Amino acid sequence: MRLLWLNLCVLTLLSAACIEQPIEYASIRLVGLDMTGSEINSVAAELVGLDSGKVLQKTRAGILKHVAFGTYLVRAKVTGFYQESRVIHVQQKVLTHRFQLEVGQECHYTSNLVTTVHPTVQGREYWVKVVPVRGIGGAESATDSSGRSILGGLTDGDYFLFVLDGSSILKSQVVRIDRNTSLSIQLATH
Repeated sequence: MRLLWLNLCVLTLLSAACIEQPIEYASIRLVGLDMTGSEINSVAAELVGLDSGKVLQKTRAGILKHVAFGTYLVRAKVTGFYQESRVIHVQQKVLTHRFQLEVGQECHYTSNLVTTVHPTVQGREYWVKVVPVRGIGGAESATDSSGRSILGGLTDGDYFLFVLDGSSILKSQVVRIDRNTSLSIQLATH
C-alpha cells in the first residue's frame, strides 16, 4: 500500500511539472541605423522559423506583430543597404532590435582595425575586443609579442573598444572604424 501511495505521489508531481504554459506573443520593432547612428525609415523584414526555414511573417513597416515567444531568424533590408540577418530570442511582449546597416556598393568590403598596444609586458597575453555601439557583432584578437593585433570582418561604424588582460579591462574607449583603421593604444603604467 505504501509503495502504491508513493508511486501515485511521484506520478502526480511529474504530471504537474509538465503542465503547458499558455503561448505568449510579442510585437517587435526593427530599427535600421546607418553608420552615423541615424535611424533609417521603412525597414523591410522577414521573420523566419529556425526549425522550418520558412518565412513566417513579412513587413515593410519595421513592425512584426503577434510573434510567439521563441527563437527566430530576422532579415532586415532597406533600399541602398546590405541585408542584415540575426537570430533573435523573443521573450518579452514588446521588443526593439537595432540593425546597423552597411551602405550597399558594387564592391562589398569589410573593414579591419589594426591596433598596437603600448607598453606590453613580456609573458602577458592582451586581448583587443570591439563591440558595436548599435546592434550586435564585433570581434576580438590576442596581441602578438609586439602588442599588435588585427580585427577583421567589421562593418563601418562606432565601436566600444576594450583591452583585456585575462578578464580584467585595462582600457576602454569608443572608436570609429571605417574601411581600414589603425590605432595606437597607450595603457596606463603603474
